[in-house]
Amino acid sequence: MQIIPGKPLSQKWLKAAVIGSIWASVEIILGSFLHNLKIPFSGMILSFISVWLLISFLQLWKENSIILRAGIICALMKSISPSALILGPMIKDGWIVLNEKDLRIVKYDALREISRKG
Repeated sequence: MQIIPGKPLSQKWLKAAVIGSIWASVEIILGSFLHNLKIPFSGMILSFISVWLLISFLQLWKENSIILRAGIICALMKSISPSALILGPMIKDGWIVLNEKDLRIVKYDALREISRKG
């Protein structure tokens, strides 16, 4: 078996990985904690902490497109987290159906659903 060396990641992606993983861990851990405690305005608290983190990292590393890359990493990490059962803000106009075997996201047409009931 032959090992083929890969191309190393650029410094932008490494820095974005640091920012995105810290951002996602704050969102996942603190977001789940605040959601379970049913604290009002928890979204505003998380938004404040996220903006504070991003501004802090931007002052540390002044590079173009690092926040966009960190946002991609954060979104990917949040989508595969165990608390991803709460996908309301991430998926627009969708339902989450939890079966015994798998988790499926079922899209629906809102007008068809309304016309069926009416």
